Amino acid sequence: MGQTAENGAARGNGTIIALRALADAIERRLAKRGVARPPDAFLLGSARVALIEALQQGLLEYVAAVHWPTFRRLARGLGAKGIDGLRGAVALSSPAALASGVTADVVDAPDRGNAARPQSVVFGRLTRPTRGHVVFRSQLLALVEADFRTTPLEMSGLLERHTPAAIRAMLHARLIKGRPDLDSDARQTLVTHATRHLGRLLSEAEAAQHTVLLLRVAYYRVHHPTAARHVLRRLRIVDFTARRAAALDNHGRPSG
Repeated sequence: MGQTAENGAARGNGTIIALRALADAIERRLAKRGVARPPDAFLLGSARVALIEALQQGLLEYVAAVHWPTFRRLARGLGAKGIDGLRGAVALSSPAALASGVTADVVDAPDRGNAARPQSVVFGRLTRPTRGHVVFRSQLLALVEADFRTTPLEMSGLLERHTPAAIRAMLHARLIKGRPDLDSDARQTLVTHATRHLGRLLSEAEAAQHTVLLLRVAYYRVHHPTAARHVLRRLRIVDFTARRAAALDNHGRPSG
């Protein structure tokens, strides 16, 4: 699983680099016309809803920036939860999340119906943008500080030095003091939900970068289609996927 997660992270980083190159190329072309880059606050604010809708309708379907079927499925619900929800949808549609299996657990898990839920207000608030799952490292750090009496610095050290099983045991012991109001079953439920994705947590910083870049390219495609199309035609051979990379390695420049 470690190798798979590592490969997924590498593909995720490559996607962000490729998207940035794409956005930068469009912006250089627009700068010659005196068109300034839109502020990130604008893209994440008043322009966000319209851009999400355009992306769901296939605006950038031909750019393998995320797994689009997954993005469409998640963005319908998470996009309504604000910027954090959009970041969650983008992160869970990324190569890293798909390769690690996190996305399958979040999206494809059967409906649990009346299954026990963690008795934690903090857990509920933190995981609203990620469908009730702790998938970001930042979510875990905030949760253990609130409910497990473990500082983010200490938790970061535990994540680096210990196995998931050892971390679960330590957190379970700390929860007895951190949440004395919980009984044994409730403590186990909270530990299980908090640590379900240990070893494959996603980076919220990368998700934030990925989200802004995706909105930037979408904005240019909507508002400056001529410049965007010109760049997209020139950069069709940008390596967004491993399969495309293999084709380039084996055959050189693709035809068409």
